[in-house]
Amino acid sequence: MLRVEFDPSAATDGIKVAYLTIQAKISDTIVPVISELKGERRTSLFVTPTSMTFGQVSVTATSTQSLIFTNSGSEPLVISSIVPQSGTNSAFRVRSNPGVPMTIQPGGVFEIIVDFAPKQQRTYIDGVVMKLDAPCSDTRVLTLTGAGVVVVDVVTSLPNVLESPSTRDKRLPIIARVSGEATRIDSTSFTMRIRYIAALFAVRDVIGARILRNEVTGGFAVIDLEIPPKTIDSAGTVVAELLGDMTIGPIDSTDMIFDRAAMTAPNVTSRLRTENGSIAITICEAGGPRLVRRSGRLRVEVLPNPVAEQGEIVTETYERGMHSLKLISTGGEVAHEISWPHDASSPVVHHRIPVELLTSGLYQVVLETPSRRRIVPLSLIR
Repeated sequence: MLRVEFDPSAATDGIKVAYLTIQAKISDTIVPVISELKGERRTSLFVTPTSMTFGQVSVTATSTQSLIFTNSGSEPLVISSIVPQSGTNSAFRVRSNPGVPMTIQPGGVFEIIVDFAPKQQRTYIDGVVMKLDAPCSDTRVLTLTGAGVVVVDVVTSLPNVLESPSTRDKRLPIIARVSGEATRIDSTSFTMRIRYIAALFAVRDVIGARILRNEVTGGFAVIDLEIPPKTIDSAGTVVAELLGDMTIGPIDSTDMIFDRAAMTAPNVTSRLRTENGSIAITICEAGGPRLVRRSGRLRVEVLPNPVAEQGEIVTETYERGMHSLKLISTGGEVAHEISWPHDASSPVVHHRIPVELLTSGLYQVVLETPSRRRIVPLSLIR
């Protein structure tokens, strides 16, 4: 007689299959006899859900979820302990209702409450270990996952400026400050687009950042910036400065707004908020309004385009004062620059393109007057 015992206590629930092979001698011939062994492991503890996912939780916060268990068997269920798998150092705190040890009658339920309180920015994986003493000895483990994050709120702001239109080399600071759970973050970089009515301020350069775009479109100055990593604190850090000249035009004020802004910082989860600013000019109103209405056209034309052996840039402007013309490569380098005191009585000026000093490629032709800016493309093929 052969006796086979089925003990699936260390296995998961479900049907288990094995095969028993016996060598039998039949008529002096060895013949294998194979028998299929089948049994089902069915625990009287039904769990809903089978795992808990907390997602991202701030390192200063606590998230709570619960597990519901049902005794689906026909005998009382005795549970002696319910603890985190990693012990007392776990970021998960476990308690039950009712408390352990407990006896759950058939059809009865009990609740496990799990608190997730991360202390570091990292992923946590743990489990709830339940020790069952009856109707049979068993251990059940349910997976717990969550991620601790450091949430940092950063505010970037533009200034509110009231200045004389005659001011030159004016710096408009872009300030970032930390709020929320942190007082300082390192290696924080930004990208942003700033827009305002161009009649009041002409940007010539940006200190502490790289200009990706500086154009006047439909009367609006549009400036795209890329700001390299900086250290930001709660007192406020000047991350970049717009450098340019105040001008006078048909209006005396304009909002200075963030069209868009984004930031990146390592090892933290950041939330960026923006605060817009404004630009206004001080004007003496004695004797009547002093605002300027523009007249005449502003024209920049490359002839021919593309340029091969020779070419010229024709500018037409009816504004007095210093004018400048720049050729800027796709890498942002100024390949050629000229400036001249413009006489509005001779509005059209022809500028020879120094082809012999340039390499083939695409360039931006940037014409700047005391109050206006125009950009056109130039292609050079040599």
